[in-house]
Amino acid sequence: MGDTGDVRRANRGRVRRVLWRGGARTKEEIAREAGISLPTANTLLNEMARSGEVVSSKAPNGRAGRTALAYRANEQHGPVLELSFEVVASGKRVWRAEVVGVLGTVLRAREGASEQLSCEALLDAARSVLDGGLDVRQVVLGVPAIVCEGRLRHCDAPELDGAPLVDVLAQGSGLPVHAENDMHHKAYGCYRELGVDAETVTLANFPARVLPGTATVADGRVLRGAHRFAGMIGFIDYGVAREEYRAQLERPSARRLIAQGLCSLIAVLDPGLVVCTGDLVDEGELAAIEHLCAERIPQEYLPHFAYRQTLEDLYRVGMLACALDARVESGEGA
Repeated sequence: MGDTGDVRRANRGRVRRVLWRGGARTKEEIAREAGISLPTANTLLNEMARSGEVVSSKAPNGRAGRTALAYRANEQHGPVLELSFEVVASGKRVWRAEVVGVLGTVLRAREGASEQLSCEALLDAARSVLDGGLDVRQVVLGVPAIVCEGRLRHCDAPELDGAPLVDVLAQGSGLPVHAENDMHHKAYGCYRELGVDAETVTLANFPARVLPGTATVADGRVLRGAHRFAGMIGFIDYGVAREEYRAQLERPSARRLIAQGLCSLIAVLDPGLVVCTGDLVDEGELAAIEHLCAERIPQEYLPHFAYRQTLEDLYRVGMLACALDARVESGEGA
């Protein structure tokens, strides 16, 4: 198809991004928001309506007695399987599998917990929601680990360290798998949900006795680094062996370690906003940590600090957004 096919794929992606914001819009509104011509929008919407990707209904068009068709995304068409796991304070591995529509509605969900995890157990978790008859197009995987060439590295669940989880899921489900460190998903969710695209934003998670993780979004992009290692401040030199450092990750001994890690991050990335969460942080602790950071970082360069008790809502938003971005970039259905 050459250049014509590339343009068509790009225009379809623009229409999808407009519809994935939610709500119903006329062809004229979609063309304007997508930055394409009305005839192009008309052609694409007719094709997407025939495939079931969009649905339409009559809506007033502002003229007496006149109606126009308003289009919206069909959540039952091409939903995404979100699969994630974490290691909680008790040491248990908690997993969650959800089939989510393109607008974020949970269509089917399962969750569970165990002492250990394996690739096969996570594939079974995925299959438990894939068997519901829904037209799932993608799997998006969130893990407390670095994902390198499809394998998990430095995973919070040691039994999965080095596991080829991405390939196991792809082969077992027959679907494309988009995998990210969980903090990358949460940071991207923050960018999409909070509307902070104009500034550099860092999310930082400080769980008890587990290496902390951070992720930063700048100009709408998650900073992953050459090896997807960016933000792993647990590997900074804190002047003690890593196991001793990990043992100190409890209150109140963690406070200065957290401040030290954040100061390194601030000096390198200069974020405008740092959102903190995890077992070791609350509003009171964060105020003390900010004070310690101010002892090292000049006041005019300190970011705004914020606390969130949980990032689960941002996690879901980020996972879905990453999956849909990958769908647009692959040109599926173009």
